Amino acid sequence: MFASKVRAGLFLLASLGALAPLSARAAEPDKTVELRFKEGVAHARAGDYEAALQSFQQAYAIKPVPRLLYNMAVCEEKLERWVDAIHRYHAVLDDPSTSDQDRADARAHIAALEGKVGHIEVHAADGAGIAIDDGPVVATAPITQPLLVAPGHHVVVIRLPAGVQSTPIDPRPGETVRLELAFQAAPPQLAPTPLHTPEVPTPRPTQGPGVARIAVSGSLAVLGLVAGAAAIVVGANSATESDRANRLRQQLGATNGNNSFCAGNSGAACNELAADNNSASSDKTTAIVLGIGSAALLGAGVATWFLWPKPRSEAVSIAPMVGRDRVGASLVFIF
Repeated sequence: MFASKVRAGLFLLASLGALAPLSARAAEPDKTVELRFKEGVAHARAGDYEAALQSFQQAYAIKPVPRLLYNMAVCEEKLERWVDAIHRYHAVLDDPSTSDQDRADARAHIAALEGKVGHIEVHAADGAGIAIDDGPVVATAPITQPLLVAPGHHVVVIRLPAGVQSTPIDPRPGETVRLELAFQAAPPQLAPTPLHTPEVPTPRPTQGPGVARIAVSGSLAVLGLVAGAAAIVVGANSATESDRANRLRQQLGATNGNNSFCAGNSGAACNELAADNNSASSDKTTAIVLGIGSAALLGAGVATWFLWPKPRSEAVSIAPMVGRDRVGASLVFIF
């Protein structure tokens, strides 16, 4: 029954008697309308609904009457363009010159096609533009009628001056999808801090010991260890020389620490004893001085490590030292 209605609808204009009579001045456009209309009917009878649709569109551009719209809607329906066909039938209903019978037929087609398309009920902020996929805006909120789409995957896009929000949907034939699109505006940016507002100090991240702190403390500790080692070596040498001097005294028959027998005596044994005494005394003094210096340097290194001031501008430089009897480098710190 429905197929018979489609065929009947397609050929509502089988005779141009349905068209309003044209004046003599419009005779030439009327001939064009008749020619395009007959072409459309011939294409439709041959099953070429794409060519028929084009012919009816050309005729409608010259003489926009609702029955040509109806024939165009039937062609869209035959091409299975359900959404476009429904829009054409609604255009037939919107035309005040459409007859009651044509309105009834258009409503019947719409009711049959609505089960073949997807329906989208969109609730968005007033003034929001609604677009489907990558197309232009098709409606502006508030929207009172569902949007029609072909079944399958689509993306509903809400557009506002503040930005764009997208929501994917997959309606089935005859299904109604309801969307609540609450556009999330970007959070307002904070105003810059006024100049008179006191600045809150930012906690400084914990940092490892600075290069200067490590270098100074390490250098003092190394020097202290070197001085301590030297004090041990020199002290051992002093003890050796002192032992040798004691053995010489015993050989000469002198009491320990008594050198009076060598007074005025320039013999080899007395000269050797004097040299050992002098060396032992000198090395002992040197060992004591080095020991004291070692303790002081080690203490300074420990104190420097724990008492080093908070990091601030500091500079470290290494300068070469070259002399007649020395080669090395100096480490200079500027605080």
